[in-house]
Amino acid sequence: MFKTFIASRKSLTLCLSIACLFVSMSVVAQTRPATQPPKETDSFKTLEWRSIGPYRGGRSAAVAGVASQPMVFYYGATGGGVWKTTDGGMNWTGFAATPTGTKGGGSIAIAADGSSIVWATQDTASVWYSKDGGKTWTASAGIPAQSQVVSDRAKAGVYYGYSGSTGTLTMSTDGGVSFSTLQTGLPIAAPFTAAPTLYSLPDAPADLWFTAGGNGSGLYANTSSAASPQLTAVAGVQKSTSLGYGKAAPGSSKLTLFLAGTIGGQWGLYRSTDGGASWIRINDDAHQYGGIDHVTGDMRTFGTVYFSGSGRGILWGTSTN
Repeated sequence: MFKTFIASRKSLTLCLSIACLFVSMSVVAQTRPATQPPKETDSFKTLEWRSIGPYRGGRSAAVAGVASQPMVFYYGATGGGVWKTTDGGMNWTGFAATPTGTKGGGSIAIAADGSSIVWATQDTASVWYSKDGGKTWTASAGIPAQSQVVSDRAKAGVYYGYSGSTGTLTMSTDGGVSFSTLQTGLPIAAPFTAAPTLYSLPDAPADLWFTAGGNGSGLYANTSSAASPQLTAVAGVQKSTSLGYGKAAPGSSKLTLFLAGTIGGQWGLYRSTDGGASWIRINDDAHQYGGIDHVTGDMRTFGTVYFSGSGRGILWGTSTN
């Protein structure tokens, strides 16, 4: 007890000495005259700043590839502009033009054969299409602004749109020139929660899936024809925030599905090898990664999945059973 008290007095004396030193340094610093910034001269008042690009830094708001051209990708940068690569990302070239009034961002989709592009910008009153590689843009008809757009991965010239503000599903069969309404009443988006998302799988025309996000319930899939898709709830799934797909299991004709969601009252990462008829959980309570934001499978190796943990980077796992 006594030795502890002596040690505390010595520590207190040292702390007071250091505090006095900092106070004296502060007083000296405050007595020195502050350096005045140079005054602006009249010659600089007329200058205006503009970005000379390229807009390749920062986050990517939209990414799309051409199904028939595996090295061709497009991405929309949050800072503005859409960029194209023909060598798998080694080099990027910006579009020759952009839709009137946009600064970039939004959702972009490319036809399965690369013949057209549909761009739902985040800051204009229209969705736009181009059939000359981005040299010119024309407003699409029949689709709400700021929709999420995806292309049919198996049939060129077909696009689908989902409006998070109205819960509307639309479809174009003419390369994005015009859209018709297929369905209404789908879950709508809400701030500060996972957004509902439309997915187009590459194994068949109109193989559409839809995660309801944090504001909705269930997982949806197209159960109608390719000519007139209709999204209906998948049995047994209570919540869905992200869906991915990968190589089919041996002996199966269905792409392997990976889902971040709730099934049977249990949140987790799930896998299905039979088109969503049944699911198995592939994580456990000790490995929840602070939440799972985005999921995708590997098209070359069955059972391999990649996903982003909340603040934990990109993770991956694989299994053969």
